[in-house]
Amino acid sequence: ALQAVIRRIDVLHGLVQQYPNIINYYPDPDIALIASDICFQQGVASTVLFNDAERAASESAYLFRLRTERVDYVRRLCDGRALQILPDRKMRNSLIHIDEHLAKALQKPNTGWFIDTAIGWRDQLVAERPGTEIAFCRTYISSEDSILHLGNQISLAKLRDESAFVLAAVFGQAVS
Repeated sequence: ALQAVIRRIDVLHGLVQQYPNIINYYPDPDIALIASDICFQQGVASTVLFNDAERAASESAYLFRLRTERVDYVRRLCDGRALQILPDRKMRNSLIHIDEHLAKALQKPNTGWFIDTAIGWRDQLVAERPGTEIAFCRTYISSEDSILHLGNQISLAKLRDESAFVLAAVFGQAVS
């Protein structure tokens, strides 16, 4: 999943660079798919490597012990480096349980949504109706090199850096 995150970020940057004169919107349909996959892969990596949640009712004591040992092992190998994105539980839950979180968010009144898209900057469009909020789900903002997702901001530079660091620290895989 970490390798996929890095590859998808690199591909996304390449696709966005193909449209240097477009400011407001990126028309390549693969951009939305790649941003969505970055979120999915980030959620998977975060769950596997950093999920330190309490034992779930459906989780056996043995599997819980294995999971907590794995998380402790990863943290030891990361040697106290201040990782901000991959271990973020709130972000992980919004990515992994997107169906539940998005269904709830879509019920918020007076809200317009950008979902699975890429735009130049977050405030480039203003709602026609006063009092309408603009919200984002898996939306790539090129001016910030970030994905906005249900109240979370994912810096792709930081996510790529953290993914490369964890790959090197835990799996011995150097990434350029």
